[in-house]
Amino acid sequence: MCKEGKIVNVILNSNNALAGSANNDATYNIDWGSILEPNKPYKLHFSYTGQPNTLTAASKLAVVMVDFQMEQYLNTSSTYGAPTSMTLGVLRSFYLNGTTNYLFSDDSNNPPVYLKNRPGNNTFRVRIVTNDATPVAWTDNAGPPAVANGNYILCLSFQEV
Repeated sequence: MCKEGKIVNVILNSNNALAGSANNDATYNIDWGSILEPNKPYKLHFSYTGQPNTLTAASKLAVVMVDFQMEQYLNTSSTYGAPTSMTLGVLRSFYLNGTTNYLFSDDSNNPPVYLKNRPGNNTFRVRIVTNDATPVAWTDNAGPPAVANGNYILCLSFQEV
């Protein structure tokens, strides 16, 4: 039987962000040293539930990017040309009525991300961006003015490997 490592869940509420003018770019502060062991690798799973937005079939995909200000998920240089990334995964749209939907992701929608060790910087950014080649802040299709994603709860689940 395979032994599972310790799991630590960090719940981020966009209403409690340290800084950021919109839900698609928020800054948080967590004392990682008080909850995660140093020099241990982790599998990072996440789940996300947002408040309603106006979405259509033409909406861009919403991507969750987290900047832990560390070596991001892959080696900084790769002999195989693999880029580094701050992307945790994509969000799906759940239909409520008309064009009203909310963005969500659960553990079955995105594979876990491997982190070589815990984040070293306690202040970090969470951005919800488009899937464009050069991502920009994600906004809905509410019409002028388009708005950022609704308030959200983002759960980061760190499992020791």
